Amino acid sequence: VQTCALPIWQADIFALPPPEALAVALDKARTLALARRLAIPVPYSRLVATGAELAQAMSEIRYPAVIKPSRSIGTGREARKQLSVDYAFGEQDLLAKTRHCLAYGEVLLQEYVPGEGVGIELIANCIDEASQCVMR
Repeated sequence: VQTCALPIWQADIFALPPPEALAVALDKARTLALARRLAIPVPYSRLVATGAELAQAMSEIRYPAVIKPSRSIGTGREARKQLSVDYAFGEQDLLAKTRHCLAYGEVLLQEYVPGEGVGIELIANCIDEASQCVMR
């Protein structure tokens, strides 16, 4: 609440975890690392931050591949941008989509695991991460 523009008596009150816990939850790479430390099975994943790292990862990726920006809100040269998960079905598709995302930050490349995808989003107005609901 300390970073909100409104005084606490004028703002809605939300139950939020400690800042470090929230930082882990909002960063897909950090969430994945935590899952590994807790022995939770995760798909094969490769974090890339540069074009050179992407080139190295190309030989390790199987298709379809999942392209996940490390954060849902990326920061580029000109502005912040809402980013979303995408899929690549071949090498050229992976290159184009991942390069676009790299302009806004690190990207997590993952193997595709069939099944129902379930994600949880949250409202966090005071820290510039805003979403509305559970997505299916």
